[in-house]
Amino acid sequence: MNTADNTKPKEEALPENEIPQSADKVSECSSVTTNKKRTKNRIVLTIVSLCFVLTLVLLAYFAENNTGHQGNTASEPKTSKSTEKDNGLYENDLVESVIPTRSHKDETTAMIDSGNCGKNEDNIKWELYESGTLYIYGQGEMNDYHFDYDSDFNVYIPDYYHYSDEITDAVIEDGVTYIGIYALNGCKSLETIEIPQSVTGIGAAAFSYCTKLKNITLPEGITRIEIDTFRECSSLPKITIPNSVTSIGSSAFEGCRSLKSIAIPESVTAIGEKTFYSCSGLKSITADDNNPYFSSRDNVLFDKDKTVLLLYPSKKQDETYIIPEGVSIIGKNAFYDCTYLTNVEFPESLTTISDMAFCYCNGLTSVEIPENVSSIGCWSFSACSGLTSINVNNSNMYYSSQDGVLYDKHKTLLVHYPRKKQDESYTIPDSVTIIGSVAFYYPDENLRKIEIPESVKTIRGTAFCDYHGEIYYNGSREQWQKISIIDPNSELLNTPKHYTSDITE
Repeated sequence: MNTADNTKPKEEALPENEIPQSADKVSECSSVTTNKKRTKNRIVLTIVSLCFVLTLVLLAYFAENNTGHQGNTASEPKTSKSTEKDNGLYENDLVESVIPTRSHKDETTAMIDSGNCGKNEDNIKWELYESGTLYIYGQGEMNDYHFDYDSDFNVYIPDYYHYSDEITDAVIEDGVTYIGIYALNGCKSLETIEIPQSVTGIGAAAFSYCTKLKNITLPEGITRIEIDTFRECSSLPKITIPNSVTSIGSSAFEGCRSLKSIAIPESVTAIGEKTFYSCSGLKSITADDNNPYFSSRDNVLFDKDKTVLLLYPSKKQDETYIIPEGVSIIGKNAFYDCTYLTNVEFPESLTTISDMAFCYCNGLTSVEIPENVSSIGCWSFSACSGLTSINVNNSNMYYSSQDGVLYDKHKTLLVHYPRKKQDESYTIPDSVTIIGSVAFYYPDENLRKIEIPESVKTIRGTAFCDYHGEIYYNGSREQWQKISIIDPNSELLNTPKHYTSDITE
């Protein structure tokens, strides 16, 4: 064991030229030195940190700008911080942002322009190439557009619409789920549209007025064909309605004059008004036997029970058609522009002839209205350029006829004067108080004089459309001025009138 040495050590003498410093003074000097070193270290650390941050910013900038869709370059999905949601702003939420990429990589021509067309701005993008091909790609829904001015006179149309005359083909790639309202409206050079199975919805008027469109296949999975979807696609020769479709909107195929046939699948439960209006090339329309709402017979479309005749194809080439017994209603536009028809036989069960039912059936020469008809719609027999007479069964309780002209039962309403009736003049009976809409619509040029009795109180719109003969009124000028003349009747107002009671002009 060691023992402590209590002997005090001998102090050594300092050199004469060295002056000893106090402990406090030494500590102060040491502190100053240390602070200087720390300050220097902080400055260096700050500079290094700024350089590091600047490097990260530059790397992010170049990465963002090098990630694009020029030519055939594809990019990988990335995760980013987002500061915006569809319904407002939020902070510090981590969201997945997938950059859209094109699957087609065989484009050999130069790109004209590109941009966004997604409901969430950049979730869907478009590219247009000199070949005329428009690519639409990404994930989710396209934006909806409209061509009407809002309160600030803004028009919301896709950016690529400025090239609408140059687009010949549209390729919508897998991943897009919805094609927006007016998406390709008015692309008059567009001939082909490719739609993937990922699409489950197509907006109204999406392809309307694509007058050169010839090739399109609707994907299984869409449930609705919206209003005006293919309106005035006049070159479209055929369309297959998928089994998933439950409704077809109004005017969806209006003006598709090259369509030759339509097959309504089992799934369809509703067909809108004027859906196949002015499909002047249509020869047949059939409904699946298992459809619970619609049926067909001899290529004519009916409701399931065949009580309503919905559509007779315009280009069906039979000259005579006998409407089946049991039909009570002829639907709107049902026989519109059926130029081959020269004779239609109505069943005793018929009660209603709807608006424009036989409009522009130029081959019809005469019509026989049966006993039970209680309603005849506006324009039902208008513009039938060959029609010479409309005759009503004497037992009918609602309508009557006189000299081939159609009236209500008591001849207070003149319903329709046949366009091809050959009389040079016509005197309206004194019982008439109302001249109906389109009553003298485009009459034959032989008709040069019409006499109107002073009993007439109302002349409805377009009653004398394109009549260029003379009007004789069997009352005074003052009485004429009290008649309710509903626009448009400019032809009537500008036609020379003879007031036989007191003044002749």
